[in-house]
Amino acid sequence: MLGKTSEDGEERVDLLDHFRQRKDYARLRIAELRGNQELCFAVAGLSVQCSRYDFSNIAVLREVKYPPGEIELARALSNKSLLSAVARHMPAVTHELAMVCYGDIFDQPNIRPRAL
Repeated sequence: MLGKTSEDGEERVDLLDHFRQRKDYARLRIAELRGNQELCFAVAGLSVQCSRYDFSNIAVLREVKYPPGEIELARALSNKSLLSAVARHMPAVTHELAMVCYGDIFDQPNIRPRAL
């Protein structure tokens, strides 16, 4: 009964539509980077007054509104053995620390993000 109203009148969410919306949101976020290379670190449990804080062209602390779930992580991780270790912490992620990457030092296949 996904995407329909149940017998008790409760609206059900279409799971496929849910994941399409999350994927579209992620694509928009990546597009906002405008080709900037960043190395991002998840930050859990942080509570701050603002949703963004810039560290003088070195890094930016950004709020994470929708941390990835297990299904999204399973698709994105190239090393599937990390899924359990990473997924259990995702609900607590509130921010990301994005370090600006200048030069060729970060142009390595093992840290290049997977295309959505």
